[in-house]
Amino acid sequence: VLPILAVFLQGRVASTFTMATYIIATLVYMISSTATGQGYAFYTGFYYLMHLITLLTVWMMSVLLRTAWKDSEAKILKQKDDLAKTQELLAEQVVDLLDAKTKAEESLAELESKNEELRTINEMVVGRELKMIELKQRIAELEGQQK
Repeated sequence: VLPILAVFLQGRVASTFTMATYIIATLVYMISSTATGQGYAFYTGFYYLMHLITLLTVWMMSVLLRTAWKDSEAKILKQKDDLAKTQELLAEQVVDLLDAKTKAEESLAELESKNEELRTINEMVVGRELKMIELKQRIAELEGQQK
């Protein structure tokens, strides 16, 4: 149960909380053993060693939890930094794309105006050529009538 509670707490707080809870539970058990007549003799030898091993295990678990928590925080901070850099890069790319779009629209408008000028000139040239063909035919007719 203690490691599960320690997961929800941060760093040193988890370690301190786990250690304090275990020590309090051990003291309560010792006092209750005294009240039942078993006394401190119950905590000699093997039993004392078992409690010490358990205490060290809980302490090691809390240290591991604290280390894992710090590692997780470091990874999260790194990911936040990476995300911020990616957002900045994306914003720059969006600005560049908008500039390119504006330039493309300006170029398109310029090309359309030049295309319209070319159409007008083409119509004038074609119209002139057609008129010249008409006039040549008319001249040929008139020459044919004169002969």
